[in-house]
Amino acid sequence: MGQRLFWIWFCTIQLMPSDCRPPNVVIYLADDLGYADVSSFGSPTIRTPNIDALARGGMKFTNFYSAYPICTPARSGLLTGRLPVRNGIYSHHDWPLDLLFRVFYPVSSGCLPADEVTLAELLKQANYSSALIGKWHLGHECLPTMHGFDEFYGLPYSQDEGCPPTPCHAWQKIWYWKTTIFHMCSFVN
Repeated sequence: MGQRLFWIWFCTIQLMPSDCRPPNVVIYLADDLGYADVSSFGSPTIRTPNIDALARGGMKFTNFYSAYPICTPARSGLLTGRLPVRNGIYSHHDWPLDLLFRVFYPVSSGCLPADEVTLAELLKQANYSSALIGKWHLGHECLPTMHGFDEFYGLPYSQDEGCPPTPCHAWQKIWYWKTTIFHMCSFVN
């Protein structure tokens, strides 16, 4: 489905006059962001002037459903255009054990499968450059530059993965990991 939509979009761009440049594409994915949590979508209390300016100057999509209600599978769905159960990012465990396997943790192995075609890879075919800035959360064994992105500056996981700075149970400490910022495939700090 994702590939079909890309090719429809790509063919539309090819029909544009030669003096027109293809549009810039900026996609924001924010965990736990509600529809009306930015002012351009109706928030009466939260002011987001920079996001509002982007919405006024470009295309604003008003109907979108996430592939899953939490980080890892939602990101895999957005980047591949496929449901998490089809792109290999899902839990086959029953509740409550599945709570431990729905997202990638610092101690997790695996990542977004290498054979999954991402939006970045498709855009590269159309001579776009791409960057992922922020949280990857699709496994530390394969960072975004291994899935078509030209640049990556961000976190492999959530900044709060594991225990909070307050005391926690011994079993929780297996997840504690001092979050490191990456630039491309190198540690920044």
